[in-house]
Amino acid sequence: KRVYADKTVIIPTDDDSGVNGGQVLVYVATTVGDLNNGKLYVLRRKDGNKRETDMVVGNSYPVELVEFPANYKSLTGAKLDAISDTLKGIKFGRVEDCDAGKGSVDANRNVYFTVTGQDFTGVNADRSRTRFGRAYRLTLDAASPLSGTLTCIMDGDNNALSNPARALYNVDNICVTKDYVYVQEDPNGYPIGALEKQHEHDARIYQYDIETGAVKVLMELDHHRTAADSAKFNVSKNATTGAYEYKKSTIGSWEFGAMIDVSDAIGVPDVFMIAVQPHTWIGAKYKGVDTIVNGGANTRKNEDQASQIILVKGIPREKVVAGINDKNAENLFEVYPNPATGVFNISFENNNEATVEVVNALGQQVYTDRVNGKGKVSKEINLTDLPNGNYFLKLTVDGKQSQKVITKQ
Repeated sequence: KRVYADKTVIIPTDDDSGVNGGQVLVYVATTVGDLNNGKLYVLRRKDGNKRETDMVVGNSYPVELVEFPANYKSLTGAKLDAISDTLKGIKFGRVEDCDAGKGSVDANRNVYFTVTGQDFTGVNADRSRTRFGRAYRLTLDAASPLSGTLTCIMDGDNNALSNPARALYNVDNICVTKDYVYVQEDPNGYPIGALEKQHEHDARIYQYDIETGAVKVLMELDHHRTAADSAKFNVSKNATTGAYEYKKSTIGSWEFGAMIDVSDAIGVPDVFMIAVQPHTWIGAKYKGVDTIVNGGANTRKNEDQASQIILVKGIPREKVVAGINDKNAENLFEVYPNPATGVFNISFENNNEATVEVVNALGQQVYTDRVNGKGKVSKEINLTDLPNGNYFLKLTVDGKQSQKVITKQ
């Protein structure tokens, strides 16, 4: 809504490993909130090249969105796949997830997505699609969501020692913050060759620095293979007897699921909710325990896997500005009342000019202003027209930044 006024723009992705691969689509309606009457488009390179692996990490490629027939809603998935091939849509190796940039309108036009990959067999014997996985940034043009540039930002198939993402092993979900992209792995269990040992690890979450392109491991799943409770988390079901037996899990057999920034929802900065799927944490007692509401039906009554959703505190959403870690940075200003019904007041010591910014739960700037003057100054911040909820109030003085969570109620 903020990027393309008076339009509805939705980015669906296609987790398909078939003949025509997975695609990136764009739904565009000319009315805000219209989910029924819009047009559907598929992503293609302007030169018509459909091969994913012909794109090199770090390079940007001009792309456009090409329209499907007007009756697309009545067509089967197979028919849409075939039309996508005719339209020369890019054939990705399973497009798993996507998320938009945060913090500004320009950042919102950047759509990041993960491609899990598929083995170099069958329809991918020609190696036209990634094997170990990639992450991309689709930057849509400011004037229209139907053109832009596509950049591969992480490539697990590039074995060069200089490639910071060379250890990627089938990236699955993605979470984007103001300054970082977090990608989560779901290893597919491919055979690891002698020159591919960097992929031989348990599922990880990687942090990609949007500004510098640096990649580092944020965390890696612990299967408890040698822990005292190993027998709880390392179980196999006997194919003949159906009995549950102790067996250590194989490397990469667990996965990370979704990762969601819940900082603003709970009023605590840098907190994320992460789903963990330990596929060898199984047992009969986990069957049929899901409660279905509103007349639904439990269609997976024999599902015997347990899982966890955890909260992790301290995962950065944005970079630290020089001075924010100073002992006195958190006391840079006072804010009152907090909570408030809409009008907040701040007071602080100012030497010349300070910047005040308020950011919402989506990382979008909803208020900004400058404060001039020296000595002890006060500033009224009126958020009366904004929805109730938690916001980040940020103050920058002399290059030092401090932020506090404020609540409008």
